[in-house]
Amino acid sequence: MLLGVALEAITGEGLQGISDIHLPSFFATIISTVKKFDVQVLEVPFGAAAAYPALLTRKTLSEARSIARDQGITFSIHLPYANLDLSSANDTARQKSIDAIKSSVELGSILEPYSYVLHLLPEQQGITEDDFRRYSEIRLSDAVVDIAADSVRQIAAVLEPARLCVENLRGNPFPQQATVAFSSGVSLCLDTGHALVQGLDPVSILSRYAGRIREVHLHDVRRVGSPDVGYVREDHLEPGSGILGLDGFTRALKEHSFDGLLTIEVFSPERLAASVAAVRSSLGRVR
Repeated sequence: MLLGVALEAITGEGLQGISDIHLPSFFATIISTVKKFDVQVLEVPFGAAAAYPALLTRKTLSEARSIARDQGITFSIHLPYANLDLSSANDTARQKSIDAIKSSVELGSILEPYSYVLHLLPEQQGITEDDFRRYSEIRLSDAVVDIAADSVRQIAAVLEPARLCVENLRGNPFPQQATVAFSSGVSLCLDTGHALVQGLDPVSILSRYAGRIREVHLHDVRRVGSPDVGYVREDHLEPGSGILGLDGFTRALKEHSFDGLLTIEVFSPERLAASVAAVRSSLGRVR
């Protein structure tokens, strides 16, 4: 099993302060931090290219790959998703989304990544616990499934399909998305926090799809709110700090002989050390 961290776990969500960092040394600084925590993979958010175009260029990525190779570090790529819709019935909008993803795959190939994480559908925000049943029962129309499947097939044609991982998202029917992925020969990314936000059990998802999950996004969830305004679930918290049941999940990883990438997806440097320590401790306890 490979252990990874998200880039934002080091820089902060939104890559705060990046404008103050001398770009030629940016990835060297990040990779040295990754090495310090003794993890093997750095997840890079390619959606950042829109805000920081000088960060994700062929030159900077080539330099990053060279530095990482020397340090024994590899990469995963979270493909962009903002303002993209691979399931759109508008052919022009959908093709624009497909082309944007394919361009990111081509650029990202410089890093020789272990995986590319894909949002197949637009993500729902602000899901309350009253929404759980509605979202668990929702089904995509056959037309949407067919459109999404065609999008995935087009993307999968430009890379090794198994490296492309469809991620479960808040408010979307994951079983149907998994079906789309399997029909195209691509893999899955299990996001524990997204599952919990939607009221789903990550262990059950792992048990059902273990053979096709290439990457796991590991983070915890806390229930927040009140009876008056309703309850929602806040995610991207340190594993072991919320409702996940960290030992139960790592035990399931062991039982299913998971040998893919386990990425700690917290978005704060203040949460990084505690998160890595909690995951290592849990993996050690369930051996």
